[in-house]
Amino acid sequence: MPIAFGGIAIGTICTGILDQLAFDDFMRSLLSGLRLMTFEEDDDGNMFSSLLVMIVTGVWGYVLSTMVNGKKPTKKKTDKGEKDL
Repeated sequence: MPIAFGGIAIGTICTGILDQLAFDDFMRSLLSGLRLMTFEEDDDGNMFSSLLVMIVTGVWGYVLSTMVNGKKPTKKKTDKGEKDL
């Protein structure tokens, strides 16, 4: 399975889970409680879950790309009796 399709599947699953957990509401209340950020009441975006999904799929793509590109190529065995032309 190509790396991009796996990333799409993981991103979709993570987005669904984070929406069910109300991750954005939690982060808004946490950051407001710590007085690190202020939010408008009508702000209904999903910035925090999008950032988390982007990080997760980026790590997924990096790890798989490193694994695929890190494999050593197999050496071609040649018969010593054959001559190259």
